[in-house]
Amino acid sequence: MKQLKLGDFENYEKIIVFDLETQKGFHETKHINEMLVAVGVSYDFKAKEYKIFTEENIQELIGDIFSADLIVGYNIVNFDYNVLKGYTNKSFRVLKTLDIMKHVEKPLGFRPKLNNLVEATLGEAKSADGLQSLQWFKEGKIQKIIEYCQQDVKVTKNLYEFGKENGFVYANSWGSKIQVPVMW
Repeated sequence: MKQLKLGDFENYEKIIVFDLETQKGFHETKHINEMLVAVGVSYDFKAKEYKIFTEENIQELIGDIFSADLIVGYNIVNFDYNVLKGYTNKSFRVLKTLDIMKHVEKPLGFRPKLNNLVEATLGEAKSADGLQSLQWFKEGKIQKIIEYCQQDVKVTKNLYEFGKENGFVYANSWGSKIQVPVMW
């Protein structure tokens, strides 16, 4: 997969931000591609719209991803793409990908959670976490998972826009708010 580096970014025409929630967690399988999609949500900057996906129409999300000029997400290289590999033989290595976590991990020296950056940069907080989403799936509360996943996509989109506009994002590290330079 082509993980873009600082300075590689241009004005792409079709940019998609996406996130997935799964049916199973690491306590149920060690293979990410066997976790199965519960819900996926994407935001298309060109269309200015969110789309909702379940396992039944996951091929549509995969098609949207492969038709995009740039894919933006948080930990999508190591997690979300691997979940989707359970549904396709396509190679995700060909995609131009901006994995925000990969961009901030090296300068910070640790892998921050999305909520760390969202709180420090946007003054917001995530509405739940992946473990709560797994419980909702077991309870059949798909609408709650959709709302949670859509909120994650929204804050990831806002984090991307903030970094693009300002050339940095903030992170919390050892009780201090620090500036992390980004170029996307």
